[in-house]
Amino acid sequence: IFQRIEPYNGQFIYEPRFLPSNGNVYYIQQPQNGPSAWEYGFEADYTQHLTFLPGALRGIGFDVNWTYVHSRATVPQDTTVYHGDPFRHAMLQRQFPNLFNTSLLYDYGPVSARLSGQYTAASIYGYGQDGSSNPQSGDNWNYPHWQVDGSVIWTVYAATAIQFQVLNLNNETFGFYNGNGLPGSGHGYNTQREYYGRTFW
Repeated sequence: IFQRIEPYNGQFIYEPRFLPSNGNVYYIQQPQNGPSAWEYGFEADYTQHLTFLPGALRGIGFDVNWTYVHSRATVPQDTTVYHGDPFRHAMLQRQFPNLFNTSLLYDYGPVSARLSGQYTAASIYGYGQDGSSNPQSGDNWNYPHWQVDGSVIWTVYAATAIQFQVLNLNNETFGFYNGNGLPGSGHGYNTQREYYGRTFW
């Protein structure tokens, strides 16, 4: 789905003050379905506890997970604004090409602990407002994100447990940028930055 913007020369019934005048061009915007898209990918995961270690050390372990997705969508371009091909190709919206998770584990007796890092690569959040990817109206991208979380659970008795958690231990920011490619390509600028800090409970 993309936002198509097209020239409009008709009359605005409810807002006559927006009528075209003196040769001005006005535009209307409408969400439309793109022609076609496809994707493929794979996922790999490995989990291991070091059970060969003695005593309480045998509870130490790790988990690694990686997902790769390659996607391609045919996106119509607004030839009234961008004079070129009527279509371009880009990755699917909100489809991360790379996701990576790694965790340090500990499970022994009443104690279960995790220290995990999650990475998501940059991805297109929304296609350009005019359907193109020119510098005046590039795509809106998610920034790459790497976040570290942790948790410790101590089972006191039966179903009774005490839990401690921390989110965003590395104080990672979240945000979007507008442009034609990946961060650092020289074709983008910040559109939104969110700072959440660390959360403990």
